[in-house]
Amino acid sequence: MRTSLRPLAPLLVLALPLAGCDDPSCLFSGTCVDGAGGSGGNDFVGGLGEVSATFAPEGSVVTPAAPTLVSSFPGPAASVVDAHPELPIFIQFSESLAPDTVTESAFELLEGTTLQPIPTLNPILAGDGHVVVLFPINPLPDGGRFLLQFAQDQAIADLNGQLLQVEEADRLIADWVVNEMAAGPPSVAFAYPNDGETRLAGTSEIVIGFDRRMDTSTVDDSSFVVQVDGLQPPVDPAPVPLSAADIPGAPALPQVFRWIPRDPDGRLVGVGTNTTVTIDLSPDGAPILSESGDAVPVTETLFNTIQFSAPSVVVKGAGDGPTDAFGRADVFSPSSNALEISFAEATPDGVSVEIYLFGTSPSNPDAIRSLVRSVNVAEGSNSLTVLTSALDLFDNSGGLQFADGPFRIAVGLRRNLLRSGVRLFDGVPSTPAQEDAVFDTTPPMLLGLGSVTGTAEVARFETDLPDLALVGRATEDVAFAYVETDGGTFNNGGSAADPPPVAFSGLDGESGEFFFVTTPVPTGTVDPGSLGRRYELFLFDRAGNGTAAGITGAFFHVGIVGPGSAPTGAPIDVRVLDSRTYAPVSGATVFSHQEVGGAVTFVASATSGADGRATVAGAATGSTIVTVDAPGRDLFSFHGVSRDALDALVESTGTDPIDAAISGTVRSSLTLGNFVGLNNVVADSRFTRERRVDTVGTFTPTQAADLRATYGPSTLRSGRLGSISFIATDDTLPLPAFLAAGYLRGFALRSPLAPVGRGGEDMGVRIEAGEFLLLAPMDEQAIDVPAHALDVTGVPGFGTATGDPLATVEARAAGHLGPIVFGRGLPFSVAADQWAVLGGYSGLAGPAGRLGQSGAVDPDVHLHVSLLDGDGNEIAARPRVGSSGNVLAPIGVPTVLAPAAGGSAGPGFNVVVADRVSDASGLEGVTRVQLADSAGRRWTAWRFDTSDAAGDLVVSFPDIGSAGLESGVVRVEAETWAGPFDRGEFFYSSVERSYEAYARTPGISFTLP
Repeated sequence: MRTSLRPLAPLLVLALPLAGCDDPSCLFSGTCVDGAGGSGGNDFVGGLGEVSATFAPEGSVVTPAAPTLVSSFPGPAASVVDAHPELPIFIQFSESLAPDTVTESAFELLEGTTLQPIPTLNPILAGDGHVVVLFPINPLPDGGRFLLQFAQDQAIADLNGQLLQVEEADRLIADWVVNEMAAGPPSVAFAYPNDGETRLAGTSEIVIGFDRRMDTSTVDDSSFVVQVDGLQPPVDPAPVPLSAADIPGAPALPQVFRWIPRDPDGRLVGVGTNTTVTIDLSPDGAPILSESGDAVPVTETLFNTIQFSAPSVVVKGAGDGPTDAFGRADVFSPSSNALEISFAEATPDGVSVEIYLFGTSPSNPDAIRSLVRSVNVAEGSNSLTVLTSALDLFDNSGGLQFADGPFRIAVGLRRNLLRSGVRLFDGVPSTPAQEDAVFDTTPPMLLGLGSVTGTAEVARFETDLPDLALVGRATEDVAFAYVETDGGTFNNGGSAADPPPVAFSGLDGESGEFFFVTTPVPTGTVDPGSLGRRYELFLFDRAGNGTAAGITGAFFHVGIVGPGSAPTGAPIDVRVLDSRTYAPVSGATVFSHQEVGGAVTFVASATSGADGRATVAGAATGSTIVTVDAPGRDLFSFHGVSRDALDALVESTGTDPIDAAISGTVRSSLTLGNFVGLNNVVADSRFTRERRVDTVGTFTPTQAADLRATYGPSTLRSGRLGSISFIATDDTLPLPAFLAAGYLRGFALRSPLAPVGRGGEDMGVRIEAGEFLLLAPMDEQAIDVPAHALDVTGVPGFGTATGDPLATVEARAAGHLGPIVFGRGLPFSVAADQWAVLGGYSGLAGPAGRLGQSGAVDPDVHLHVSLLDGDGNEIAARPRVGSSGNVLAPIGVPTVLAPAAGGSAGPGFNVVVADRVSDASGLEGVTRVQLADSAGRRWTAWRFDTSDAAGDLVVSFPDIGSAGLESGVVRVEAETWAGPFDRGEFFYSSVERSYEAYARTPGISFTLP
């Protein structure tokens, strides 16, 4: 919602009435137009048409009057005789038609004697939507007479939804005879614009129709020559044959060729004003040949353009609101600048602009309403400012003309009965593509905080992630959110008057709620003994509509050690919480023990109350161990508690946090994003570290002009907010030729995704793969990750690698536990156990990218490279690319040294793990040891790294009586993280967000008596 200023010099500030309107108010009521189109309208959709309107494409010609038939070829009354059997049928109308209404059932092709119907292909629109081209499925038999007529129940409509009116006596369109022998040489049967046209206000397309199939290899720039005033036009595309459908790869219909001057972004490029446009066909030396090898005679067709053409730019008027939306501040402020319209050339006398508004009907959410507004333009104008009042967005009863939803504005010029094609409103002028606006006068409402749909809590928020990124659900898509704490001491940037964009937002299709994640507020850690920290939240949608007042509440951090004082000799406040819901767990026994030199002694115990809290004494010397035993739940310990406050997150026994799944499809375009043959994967922020990516199946074409591939089911963490990436890479690149632009070919992100419940599967999650990254805006294109050296020779505890390393490029994301993967790396073996790893990632996450700039993700991305050996040990290096020194430095495997494999241990015992985090690394080490007995109960213990001089790590599991693990075989596994952790405020629950090295071992088994 940033202010966008454009250097336009508005010529007209107030809209002036058209000549011929006695009352200036007619301008604002919409009556200064040809035909219908004021504030009234049909009961079904309102506005101009009898049926739902269609969003006008750029370059189309739109009028307030109903469409009429202009001409056809063949014409009526046997005007064409001796036609070739392959002759198409051309039907030209007064304006652009709505494609969905031009169907096979709108026309009847009949045998002239028996009146038996003859099947045709679906009609095809060309010539800016003016021209319908019909093809019999099979060539018409020689010697026959044929009739084409409108079907009695045809419902052809223009883009405004106005129906073509055809009287019974006027249904006949064409009447002709086929005689192949007498048809003569191949010839030009039809041209649009029509040959000799002198009153054309520009065009975005030239159509040439031949009377039979042409050899497409002979129709090119040399045989189809377009000139503007005798010169090559500034944009001169090659002619292309008409396609049987608007689907890449659809069969060509080589009787008809199109010349469409568009810039690389697909925007209309006119042929100028006051010009003569000639099309020289089959000139000497460059004949156009039919498929049978016969030449088309030298043919010229021409047309003239008049003194005006479509506007060059249509954008929102300068102001403080968003450029791509019309919200309450725009709609309810008559004097606000609604539109800025620029003209390529100064306008002649008597020209007005016609502004067509397309949006959702207030009375029918499934229908599109269209309205037209007309504004005079003074002679010699180069630009025009249109106020909101001139758009007349309220009906006669004071209601809005449109419901909230997509909103398209199409602007054309008119002089008397002459009209140009339309230029479309561009919501984001800074990008090459044209973006529609949105009409939205309803502010968002907060449904609840947290990621669990259906919950209505709005005054309390709990998170196990550092700082404060609010996760919530609203009644509509939230685009901006301002959050402040402690009365404004800390905030997430901007202000309530100028809020920053949200980090992530999106619709949850199952619940209908819109998820959002705010950019973080750097609050530090909330003391678990406090009443939380106060926050105030302001929500805004894309149109700038905001909550009437700030939403206040308190937030809490969970899953932490600290903040507070050292625990030695002091009481320790312990909160026992459910690891999924953070709900207090009462009735849990909390033990404290003292460990000195491996010897463990009991200190105290207490039982958690209804609030999950218990207080136990800390050790007088040495290390304090806090252990929690809650009925029906796994055991928890923290060895070496560093502060006098600790959260114990306990999991229900027999459950697994990696117990959900996701599956769905990836959709891509046949022309803009064909990823067939590439290495295609998906990566979900909730995937496990061991896998991180999952393979996408083979892309196959569909009936809908695209490609589809499936993925999953892929296992992931339940209960967590997620984001899923699609990544396409070309892994065949050799090392000398490696560039990120050639390696990372596609990237798409869908975020956020609602949590999946325990044991559930989120099915049918569709990802729009988008276009090739080389076609994307510059700030989204691939960024190079320079070569990083990986050498695992002699890494302690690691055996022979089972294959090349797996490399991903990932970033910490607001509101997400796991990182979002934005790219991949490609390893090149340079020697035994040595690789050079190069990669690329989407610029979205880079310093100049939208997500990197907004604070949604940390733009100093991590390069994550991991290896497995034959025993299942894993090592990983994950440095920040900006400070890695181009070196990947994994740590050794935290080998379990005691108890011995196959040995036994007493009721209270120590697990000794190899210390793999060197003091010289400057990183803090954290080790987690997990035991599992034969009954499925687990005991998880955490410990900070000790100094190298202390030897290997001792992780103690105290004797807590009969409540411990079952006797019998116990499995022990260990994993270690190294990173910039803070012992004073340690979020052990989210340790994987910022680590820089990692290693784990599947461990060993021993016996408990």
